[in-house]
Amino acid sequence: MSLWVGIINYKPSLFGHFQAYEGSNKVQTATNFIIWGVLYCKEEKIRQDFKSALSAIGRHENALSFLIKILSANFNQIDDYPCVQFFELYNELIDLFYTK
Repeated sequence: MSLWVGIINYKPSLFGHFQAYEGSNKVQTATNFIIWGVLYCKEEKIRQDFKSALSAIGRHENALSFLIKILSANFNQIDDYPCVQFFELYNELIDLFYTK
């Protein structure tokens, strides 16, 4: 994630490549990657790192709405997972959205 934060901060137009990410195993899309990192992961440190990275990426307008949509669409899953970082990220992104 740190690499993507640097890349997107340097050249925000590359965010589309992040969105188009297709991997293997459990994390097959950028959406799955984001939700895995900020909600499904059992390690609090990793969830915190994802939250910080996604918060930095969310400062770019093209990423902000994408991230808000992903989090909103997965709100129904918070009952089964630790969700502090999920809520902190969601609140930060909503604040960014309304202050722009």
